[in-house]
Amino acid sequence: MEKLGQEKLLKIVKKLTIPIVIAGISLSTLHQSSLGTLFLATPFRLHPLWYTTMLPIFFFISAIGLGCLTISWVTIIVHWLYSAHAPMDAISKIGRISSYFLGTYIVLKFGEIIVDGKTGMLFKPSWDIANFWFEIFISAIIPFALLLQANYRKSMGAMFAISTMALTGMSLNRINVAGLATLSRTKSLYFPAWSEWAVTLGILSAAGLFFLFSVEYFSIFTGIRKPLLTKEYKPGLFDHTDWKNMIFGGNFFGEAQLYSLAFIVAVGLCMGFLSDDAVFGVTPDKTPVYDARMSEVIKVKNETDGGARFFIPESVSMPLPDHEKKNVLMIDGNRNGRYVFFDHDMHITENGGKETSCRNCHHMNNPFESASRCSSCHSDMYLAADIFNHTYHMNKMGGNKGCTKCHTDLSRPKTYSNTVTCESCHMKMRVENSLINEKITEKNTVAPSYMDAMHKLCITCHKKMQSERKNLGENFSRCPTCHDDSPELTRKFISTDY
Repeated sequence: MEKLGQEKLLKIVKKLTIPIVIAGISLSTLHQSSLGTLFLATPFRLHPLWYTTMLPIFFFISAIGLGCLTISWVTIIVHWLYSAHAPMDAISKIGRISSYFLGTYIVLKFGEIIVDGKTGMLFKPSWDIANFWFEIFISAIIPFALLLQANYRKSMGAMFAISTMALTGMSLNRINVAGLATLSRTKSLYFPAWSEWAVTLGILSAAGLFFLFSVEYFSIFTGIRKPLLTKEYKPGLFDHTDWKNMIFGGNFFGEAQLYSLAFIVAVGLCMGFLSDDAVFGVTPDKTPVYDARMSEVIKVKNETDGGARFFIPESVSMPLPDHEKKNVLMIDGNRNGRYVFFDHDMHITENGGKETSCRNCHHMNNPFESASRCSSCHSDMYLAADIFNHTYHMNKMGGNKGCTKCHTDLSRPKTYSNTVTCESCHMKMRVENSLINEKITEKNTVAPSYMDAMHKLCITCHKKMQSERKNLGENFSRCPTCHDDSPELTRKFISTDY
């Protein structure tokens, strides 16, 4: 800024230096501790050797040790690029500070494993254990041992190797916690798309270029000055042996043309390789709904809240009080094993018998049907579905000749707005006095998803009954009243084709 004559701006920057440094350190601290805290929500996904309530502390301490070595690594790389002598005295002191934190990390890591009773896992032959030992050795144990030696801390080659090893190991630690250490439990593998790699590398490259720009123009390192830069790189000279000069010229405009071409080619390649979802928007995956099945269960009444619990006979290993065997519907629309047992007969009885109860839920019927299945309209588990099949109706009406039966106004375009209502043909489609009063108009033939339809109907009805009947407990309209699936059965269902 002195070179640009910005003395006032320089004074302001100097006054703000300490607050900016404090803000930067605070941001890094919050980032590392928050990242560790985030993974506290994965106790059943993350391998026990990585999962611990001390994750935020481990992330924070390891980040300090790694931060010191990252500074050393960057400093050595930059001085090598500009053929300058690296400040090994400062790097040696930073390495010694790093050894303190890496040593603390090792003690706390193995201390937690011993106290938590996980020592036996360290010696069981498996991919996870091999991965753990490889990570801990290259991220902390080996760098810590080498940093204790003063001669290694003063050697540029040794410090570069130690820093590279620690950077690789701690990066592997974050990758393990975020993904690799979950494979044995989740049985699922995630690999980033090329576009995610490109964004990550692009951000790192941009940060690197900005840092090198700062090194060249803001004298960050005392060993890298303008005379040294001029000696290493003289812009504007024409070199007949350089292909860039031959094609683009040797002046500043030639370099601008080269970099512009590189930018255009890179953008073109990125756009060309983008997926359809990235260009045209994400298309949600469809999840077809399966019909409910009839199952024989043991029903046990819950006198506390007026509900009941259901058990598969094969899963019962002890006597149950006040129970009966019943045939009920097992609702599991997407076949993920998170089923709900629905006592259809009991609901009919509780709501006044077939004459009055069926219409409460079965609010619309397909032609020639009474009490049509829910899945016939709510045909997708999570997405809304259009219940009107234009092609089917067109074929039934004799092709183009039948257009005027629905699009009666010939002066207007053949659109939804120019149609008769569905009830004009399907007069018994809608059931009167149903709990569901939403109108299906000529502009809206979309049925909510199966999950939304079930939740809205069941919860609304349960809340209504809860307000009318004082014997029903406070949990009657909450999730566990219906969602009482057995983890053992769920695992069995999702592991077999049921």
